Parts: sequence; C-alpha cells; structure tokens
Amino acid sequence: TGGSLQGVVYPNRAKVPGENLPSLTKETTYEVKVPETIVQPSDGSATMSCAINGADKEIKIPKGLKKDDTFTFTRTDSETEKVFTSTLPSVPGMDVVQSKPIIW
Repeated sequence: TGGSLQGVVYPNRAKVPGENLPSLTKETTYEVKVPETIVQPSDGSATMSCAINGADKEIKIPKGLKKDDTFTFTRTDSETEKVFTSTLPSVPGMDVVQSKPIIW
C-alpha cells in the first residue's frame, strides 16, 4: 500500500539555506601572531599554543617567521554537535555508534 498524509510537505533540500545544514568538513581560517618568545626566525619545527573555543591547539609556526609576525591557518571541524534530532536513520556521512530505541 502507499499514500501520503494531507498537509505533510517534505522540504526540497535545494531550497534549504546552506547555513542551516550541518557540515562534516567546515573550514575556519584563523589569523595568529607569533609570540614574543620566538626571537629567531622559525625553522618550521617551532610550535605555539592558541585557544580555540576554549580548547588549546598546538600549531606549527611557518619557516622564517619571528615575533610579531602574523600568519593564517585553516582548521577543519565537524558541525554534528548542531544536530539535535533527525528524521533520517543517521546524519549523512556519519556512522551510528550507539542508538536507543524509542518506546511509545
């Protein structure tokens, strides 16, 4: 059998604004300043720590940079924490690790 419920409309994904869909590979670019402790030009192996959203991240300082120089780096993150509920069995691109059956 088949059919449809009156008044139920499935939204066309092409019409949903992209900023409302979670991304598995959201890229964010940051600009950072080399700390005062790096006096000599970096040889490419020097690292520094910076806080991103409250978490410390170790990043390599590009070769040739010294104190007060700035550089950019890009970080790729998943936005799956934005998903609270879904009518799909899983978020596209993700594997289900644990699920709990709904008891009516």
